[in-house]
Amino acid sequence: MGRPPKRIPAPGEPDIEAKRPENARIISDNLRRRRAALGWTQIDLAEKSGVYVKTIAMIETENLNPMLETLERLARAVDMPLPALMTELPDLVPIPRKKKRTVKPKS
Repeated sequence: MGRPPKRIPAPGEPDIEAKRPENARIISDNLRRRRAALGWTQIDLAEKSGVYVKTIAMIETENLNPMLETLERLARAVDMPLPALMTELPDLVPIPRKKKRTVKPKS
């Protein structure tokens, strides 16, 4: 068997397959900002959503494109509609990003 056909979104439903890197950034930003606005840690969000802390950390650092079910759980936990979690929302309080660590080669 081959790969299943790409799921076509219903009218008005966001196409989560399109622009994956951009979607990852938007979801990451919205989730981090909403979680921080609620005063929650990643552990708090994990307990409320049933999603592993490591998964949340990977989503928030754009290292994982989550499945739709995971996004639904997270959106419910932070009391956001799923389309809002996946849409750039300038009115959420911005949170500065930490610089990614780089390992310097030993000379």
